[in-house]
Amino acid sequence: RRFEVSAAIEVGNEMNSETFTAGPARDAEIEGRAGYYAALLEATAASVRAARPDARVIGAAAHSIPLAWFGALSEDGAGPVMDTIAVHPYDTAPEQFPRQTALLRGVPGFETQPIEVTEIGTTEAPDAPALLMKTYCQAALAGTTNVTWYPLSPRGDGFEPLLADDGALTPVGRTWQLIRDELQGRDVTDAAPDPFTYACAFGDRALVIWGAPRALELTAPGLVAVDLVGVPVAEPYVSREAPLVVLSDGPAPRLGETVRLGPQRVVADTFDQFAYPGQAGDGFDRFVRVGGERVPFILGPGQQTGGVPWTPYLTTERDGSLSMDAEYVQPSMWDGVPAEIVHAYTAPEAMVLDVSIDAAPLPDSSDGVTLAILLNGAPLSETVITSRAGLTQPQVAVVAGDVLEIVLGPGAAPHGDETDYRFTLWRAP
Repeated sequence: RRFEVSAAIEVGNEMNSETFTAGPARDAEIEGRAGYYAALLEATAASVRAARPDARVIGAAAHSIPLAWFGALSEDGAGPVMDTIAVHPYDTAPEQFPRQTALLRGVPGFETQPIEVTEIGTTEAPDAPALLMKTYCQAALAGTTNVTWYPLSPRGDGFEPLLADDGALTPVGRTWQLIRDELQGRDVTDAAPDPFTYACAFGDRALVIWGAPRALELTAPGLVAVDLVGVPVAEPYVSREAPLVVLSDGPAPRLGETVRLGPQRVVADTFDQFAYPGQAGDGFDRFVRVGGERVPFILGPGQQTGGVPWTPYLTTERDGSLSMDAEYVQPSMWDGVPAEIVHAYTAPEAMVLDVSIDAAPLPDSSDGVTLAILLNGAPLSETVITSRAGLTQPQVAVVAGDVLEIVLGPGAAPHGDETDYRFTLWRAP
């Protein structure tokens, strides 16, 4: 009643975590904590609507996108109580946001609720502008209605703000301004030309694009390419790191028409094509191999127990510690036999491939991980990786039906073998 300008009430903050809970709710397992929160949400929503029927009630209050938390809230009937869902996707790469929210849509009670990203940010100042723009684009495509950056001004916690102490715009603040002035409120469509390129078209005014490296050419008057702080780019190109923004005062910036892309060589990529069970488009067959036996992955919902990710991931029926998602893999050892994680690519046609591997075991690994590249079961290379490594296997000739495998396994002591990874297959020049 006092703050009449407020358009919404977000009930709780990251209530699935221990950071902002206390007492019985903090001590409870995830299902019990969801019960406490559901009761709090119901009482608060009723009071808010009695005082301000026009106010939006934002619920779930989730750090990350943990399906176990949403499943528990569903059991308690919390979905229909809230007008929109709040998520803080700190643990989700922007490119993976649509895939994870698609899984969230499968939780009863949350099939159609609007989603709001009520907090996202980073302590890495150079990465902040790209994180904001990528999140805005991918969240919009996933049906999200709002993206809020954390923080507005310095909070003393290291997170990069929109405003400096003197009130001047930071680089990410200038990205926010660019979004507000050129993108906000416009219809958004997915303009991605292939699985390795991300692109959002905002009406006839703007195109945001990033992904596999390639040239970009503007072919119509009135088009200008700018960087993430709005500075014109004389020689625009597409990169994985920083989105490019094409603005128009005339013809709409459309790929293949007023915006032309040069060729790119990627034919498969573990990050760009990652898919959860039941989702289409994965360029690799991903599975576990133990002593020649194939073991399928199943979906790990996220936060269902201690020591697991708070986002959806892949795991196995037998071993919950063996897991992976688009950014990490964690092999295991079963009764003294390595449980290896396999990425298998079946060639659709004859070609020559360059294999690119980026792998980084965490410092907790005592003896690193094993990595092998196989072609139709025959090893092309085998090595042990103990720290971040960039490996290549050039000029691999394949014909239609050939199977190229990248196999990552545990060291002799499998403890701490979680490994950040990205495997890319390029068509050789």
